[in-house]
Amino acid sequence: MRALIHRLTAKGVKLDDIASFIGSLANNMPFDAHITLEEINRRIRVSGWADIELDEQTFELTKLCFEVEGLIPAKEKLAEDTEKLMDKA
Repeated sequence: MRALIHRLTAKGVKLDDIASFIGSLANNMPFDAHITLEEINRRIRVSGWADIELDEQTFELTKLCFEVEGLIPAKEKLAEDTEKLMDKA
């Protein structure tokens, strides 16, 4: 999960916004169907995240986190890890 947070901050997502971004990403990602990187980037732009574009590695890492942790536990873990990183900053 920390790797995903680092990749997202490198892409320009502020630590304060990571949980919201992941939530938006999850709402736009159909887990029962295949979706292309191009399509998910289009969907997140339409959702108001016009300045953020995922690359293939970040997209795959996001899907893996959702699959391994489950969506809700992944979002909770993301919030905890983000708070820890913010405390260190």
